[in-house]
Amino acid sequence: MKDQTQINVVSAIDEARQDTEKGNLIPSVVKQGEIIRIAKGCASELNIFDLTGQMLLKQIDKCTIDTSYLKKGAYLALYKIDEKFHTGKFIVE
Repeated sequence: MKDQTQINVVSAIDEARQDTEKGNLIPSVVKQGEIIRIAKGCASELNIFDLTGQMLLKQIDKCTIDTSYLKKGAYLALYKIDEKFHTGKFIVE
């Protein structure tokens, strides 16, 4: 007998934000401790989320992302430049 289970995940990322664009993070794959540069400039707000949607970090006035505090895995950065929100994905190896 097979049972099925449905898992609903609630994300901490604000789904109501319709003005979010994909941004660039350079490089997008790093070793733990390396720095990632936000390609479009400096962010007035920077939020880092894991794949479950849990916010791991919230900072202001950042041009880079320090990965020394992150474990191996994939992450999403939500950041604001010139009143516009952008997202970028990156992987820590």
